[in-house]
Amino acid sequence: MTPSGMLFYKASNKAMQQECFLRGLMVPMEQIDKDTAFSPLLWTLQIMLKLYDIVRDYRINFIEFAICVQTTTNFKIC
Repeated sequence: MTPSGMLFYKASNKAMQQECFLRGLMVPMEQIDKDTAFSPLLWTLQIMLKLYDIVRDYRINFIEFAICVQTTTNFKIC
């Protein structure tokens, strides 16, 4: 388990868990291969922009974040 994962595991309340999620979003862009990079923050912003196109609102709730942001990526894992 990563150090960030351990902090999340030991978080005793929702505010501490959300702080771990926010810090996790701030990791630098990761190179997947020569043509593909991934950034959790940029992925979240892409989802929020798409949401705005559909419902004219940027806001997402905790459940939407957990289902739509944390469980998806913009690249395929082979």
